[in-house]
Amino acid sequence: MGQEKSDEEIKEEKPKHFKSDKSESSECTDEEFDWYEHDVHDEETYFVFVNHERRTLQPGDEAFYCYGNRTNKFLLLNYGFAFADNKVDSLQFGVKMDQEVQANPFVPEMVAFHRGMELTQNIRLKTDQLNTNLITYLRYALKDDFFKKNPSMKKNIWITRPTNLFFERYCLSYYSDIIDYMLETHWEKKTKLEDD
Repeated sequence: MGQEKSDEEIKEEKPKHFKSDKSESSECTDEEFDWYEHDVHDEETYFVFVNHERRTLQPGDEAFYCYGNRTNKFLLLNYGFAFADNKVDSLQFGVKMDQEVQANPFVPEMVAFHRGMELTQNIRLKTDQLNTNLITYLRYALKDDFFKKNPSMKKNIWITRPTNLFFERYCLSYYSDIIDYMLETHWEKKTKLEDD
């Protein structure tokens, strides 16, 4: 077996563009830039924009920045703008997990808009996909009601995956009702920044 290298020998092997200070923080692997002055920029700089080519931008040069796939709420709160037709926008809300929902499933009673309510599951509806957490929740919340209305059906269902197409159709009808309820009450509703 070869001889193990000391920490000092390993630091010597690092490429020049990596920091070689003794700290073990994530800064150890950050790139070092000639123009960056630690005594000035650490206290006064909150954001540094570095382009892919690592070249200096001149006044008037165009710079592009990708904010990522963000909802309008996130963009508005963090960057101060939103898109009129944001394809990745979503609506977040909670669903109640208490026994009353199971006993009498009624869509307005299932949805919890206020944060901090006990026994809720957070759900995020996106415009282009079904939410599996909501489907799982509906399987949990509706199973007793479904079998009460359909006593001749076998009760061998799973909460985590489809096992009975009639039960799935029943759950998806509630899914559709929740979407309709959200569209009527919150999606098109204008809100104040403080409310969001």
